[in-house]
Amino acid sequence: NHNCPGDKVIWIRTLEIDSIDELLQYIFNSIRAELKRRRVYVGIASEYQQFIQSAMSALTGKEIGTLLGSKFMFPPSDYRKRLAALDELLCSSMGKDKFLIVVDDIERCSPTKLQSFLFIVHEVATLKCCVSIFLADRNQLIKNFPGKKDVFLEKFFSYTIEVDDVSGNHDCKRVRTFQFSSNISNHTNAL
Repeated sequence: NHNCPGDKVIWIRTLEIDSIDELLQYIFNSIRAELKRRRVYVGIASEYQQFIQSAMSALTGKEIGTLLGSKFMFPPSDYRKRLAALDELLCSSMGKDKFLIVVDDIERCSPTKLQSFLFIVHEVATLKCCVSIFLADRNQLIKNFPGKKDVFLEKFFSYTIEVDDVSGNHDCKRVRTFQFSSNISNHTNAL
């Protein structure tokens, strides 16, 4: 039990984010802010910071994690172990609540950006209390995705919800009243 009930939505507008570094910074700053709001320590030597150190180099292929780690004297560590520790921290902090990572317009990105952003969001969504939701035109997504499309994309998407084209006030009212939280809870509880 905690004093801050409710899911935390992290809304990613892919056309407004230019790089993987910006995407990672936005996602992990959002997670950090929510943890702080729930009065979880996220400062130097915390499980959160130790994960960030190992994740930066693992996810971006850069040495930023190593540089930051040596600056704050973190011992080198295994990325997967840190991911598991962060997962445990998030699950205990969030209780039954989830981080809902909503990704919009990914199908409109360049093939390289599309693939990179999918990998990053998919990696974050491996955390038990994170759920990724992609708002995308599937046909356009398949068209823009490089490589083997259908087989590869199936690994990223567990559920697909087909929505009619939204036009006019009637459809907008229907979209506004759609119970995303309860539908997501039903899907995540089934997992």
